[in-house]
Amino acid sequence: MKDKRIWIYNIVPIILGVILEIIITVLLIIFVINSVKEIDFRDIKSIGESLLKVASSIGVGFLSINFFYIIVLTVGAPFQDLISERIEEISTGKKSNASIPKSIVIGLKVGAGFLVLALMTLAINLVFSLLPVVGHFASLIVTLTLGGYGVALGILAMTFGRKGLGFRKLITYSTRHLKDVLLLGICMQAASFVPLLNIIILPLFIVWGSLLAIEITNKES
Repeated sequence: MKDKRIWIYNIVPIILGVILEIIITVLLIIFVINSVKEIDFRDIKSIGESLLKVASSIGVGFLSINFFYIIVLTVGAPFQDLISERIEEISTGKKSNASIPKSIVIGLKVGAGFLVLALMTLAINLVFSLLPVVGHFASLIVTLTLGGYGVALGILAMTFGRKGLGFRKLITYSTRHLKDVLLLGICMQAASFVPLLNIIILPLFIVWGSLLAIEITNKES
């Protein structure tokens, strides 16, 4: 992580992520404050309903932060591919053969995948949100597991793309190494719930995912 280019490549997604998360965090704080002000502390029923409303809003807020996190991954994919490529060069000691146009195409494909993932996760969470109390817990599980597997695949796909390995091999290899892939994805998703920090440490996950992809492809080749 001493290579300055790794951080330079991530400036755009970091700036975008910080702006989006500041907005959603401020809106969430304002909503919670207003909800607390409306609580009638003389009425136990009112307190219970208000606290449930606040808890539900916080849950939606965190899921919104996660959604914007995946949007940042989507927009920043071409830049993250440059980070992944640089990590591969440092790790293998070999100059990457991928041309700039190829890297951009890989980044755009991964970005499109992240966007599909974001929409799928959002749709599933909207369905679960219809269930009282249990719905938010179910949404959290889906976000961590299904969403985690998806974001991990996106990171791995950058290295796989440069090696000329298609989507079928990405799924096959990642399934064989499911434990390691899920660990990466769940850690990324868990970190995504921490505003601002999740964006700042994103390059660390790109490094982790790139090294994991190199390890997997070496074992499978």
